[in-house]
Amino acid sequence: MKKLSVVTVLCMTWLLAPATVRADPFVITSGAVTLDFEGDGLFFQGNGFQVAMDPSSLGIFFARGTGIDTCLRCASGVPFNPSFQTNGEIPFGPGSATFGDRSFSDVALFGMLAFHVTAVPFPNTTEDFVPVSAPFTFSGTVRGLDGGTQLFSEAFTGSGTATTFFERNSSTGFYDPNENKLIFAFSDPVAATPEPATLFLLGTGAAAIGIRARRKSPKILNQRDPDPSTGTTTNDRGVLQPESR
Repeated sequence: MKKLSVVTVLCMTWLLAPATVRADPFVITSGAVTLDFEGDGLFFQGNGFQVAMDPSSLGIFFARGTGIDTCLRCASGVPFNPSFQTNGEIPFGPGSATFGDRSFSDVALFGMLAFHVTAVPFPNTTEDFVPVSAPFTFSGTVRGLDGGTQLFSEAFTGSGTATTFFERNSSTGFYDPNENKLIFAFSDPVAATPEPATLFLLGTGAAAIGIRARRKSPKILNQRDPDPSTGTTTNDRGVLQPESR
């Protein structure tokens, strides 16, 4: 029996090795994760990738996560903080994914989700239906399996707005979550634009520096005594002129 060369063994090991998470996570720029007692949904995408649960699959993330606090019996000023994370890795159900030129369909999706929301006060309102939103940041992983074979395993980051719709309880006057639905909508991160007040301060600061620099610049001294060698004198502005006779 012929012995396998070292190169052959290394090549076979590389081909059979399971997919690993790449160094830099994918940045999600659009899509949403919906937590709903009637059926959850997951769809997000970015530059060169897309991950989606099968719409007919009814995931139950609520039962496999912690931290949801959309404030029951909400009133004006009560903190709204629906931060949520799964209890470790959970199954998402069947779905599909695309990463560059790699496409996967009808695969079993598993992953971990963590949404960190910045709390905001519940608004002061008397409307019957009120949407309340707060910004969030996200990190997580998604794996795709076909039977016992792992096809991919990727990490993701993103940010956006978490929104819950509330309905006013006419009996108590408080607001309760309408349909028990929480939507984490992703958005494309953009560079922060300086506010008008900041631009004003920068402008006035630059002007002050310019004035100070002019004050420190060398000045031409007023010289009214004639220069015997040239027969000229200077006026108040330091400009040479012939001596008056």
